[in-house]
Amino acid sequence: MAAKILTALVAVALVWLLANIFTGALQSRFIFRASRLPEGHDFSFVAPFEQVWLERPGGVRLHGLWFRAPQSRGLVLYFHGNKGHVGRWGHLHWRFRQLGYDLALFDYRGYGLSSDRLHGHAREADLLDDALAMYDWAAARYAPERIVVFGRSMGTAFATCVAAERPVGKLVLEAPFRSMPELFRSWWKLPPGLFRFRFRFDNEARLPRVQAPTLILHGTADELVPFDHGQKLASAKKEATFVPVPEGGHHHLWFFDRYQQAVE
Repeated sequence: MAAKILTALVAVALVWLLANIFTGALQSRFIFRASRLPEGHDFSFVAPFEQVWLERPGGVRLHGLWFRAPQSRGLVLYFHGNKGHVGRWGHLHWRFRQLGYDLALFDYRGYGLSSDRLHGHAREADLLDDALAMYDWAAARYAPERIVVFGRSMGTAFATCVAAERPVGKLVLEAPFRSMPELFRSWWKLPPGLFRFRFRFDNEARLPRVQAPTLILHGTADELVPFDHGQKLASAKKEATFVPVPEGGHHHLWFFDRYQQAVE
């Protein structure tokens, strides 16, 4: 009997060890679905824009786009999701332009034209520091109260970090998750503490430190980030305005009237 128990314990320990090695190696590739752009890529948008470069420690360079609206009300500093690059997300400029806002958005490490150092290199702290540097660039050009920090999906981790660490006019979170471990558990029903995570992105812990007015939007039919993540984040910050988007999925929430009314 003792031998069987010992064998079972060894088997469980081995499974746990292999699972952690496997998930540790694949976490960044699973979370970050980066798309690269060739050097010298020619961006094409209807509205005029400027290209922006941020120099970061270790020779890392971050690339971004800056769109300006006539008679600007302020700036939307936008943190995009885990797919694509600013060439794809830049189309949002016309939406914010209609609302009278300039738009600045940057690619994370390994995305677009930004330095290709992500998988196996970047740490969560590096990525969050990059987000703060993006804000610092914006704050050198706009008063903090005129900066709206907007995060979508994975980008909500960076937006929440910025709003928790810097003064901003407003924080907007679209389809946010509580934390990366909680999101993984939502998908696979994992028991707490089973796996070690390189990237935690704990929005639930940071959000109560945000002083700015906060708007949280979440589709009730979100197939990627469960709707209750948005609900629980709104509970974590009592002053937040929570707007459910009926029948909204993870993508294209902008086309729902409820979403547009809330953003306006």
